[in-house]
Amino acid sequence: MFGWFKKSASEPLQPLPTRVEWDAELVRVFAGEIETKRFKWADLTCIYAFKQDCCGFDRIWVAFDATGLTEPSLVHEAMDGYAALIAEMQRRCTGFRPDWWTAVALPAFAENFTIIWQAPPTSVDRPTGHSA
Repeated sequence: MFGWFKKSASEPLQPLPTRVEWDAELVRVFAGEIETKRFKWADLTCIYAFKQDCCGFDRIWVAFDATGLTEPSLVHEAMDGYAALIAEMQRRCTGFRPDWWTAVALPAFAENFTIIWQAPPTSVDRPTGHSA
């Protein structure tokens, strides 16, 4: 399920993201000074969280699927800007799952994949009630 963590020996490891910044339109993820991902708030389709066992501690990740991304944009709880981003997501994303952190954090050392928000279906996605 989390193929972006499973890199072969021939592929370079991706740097761990260190900070996240955003404005009214765009979210940007950085590893050091290098921007590694970006997406528009308006393009979000799904937000989910999971826990990574790091041999002695757990790291909680939040992943953003957005139109135009080939892989989700990931942030983790030790990043600069993470807590403020979570507060901004909860403000922006109507229907955000309020108990998501507990669902991901407990029990310890389990992945606990949890969908915490999905974009509402568009009128194109909704069935019309008419049969063909």
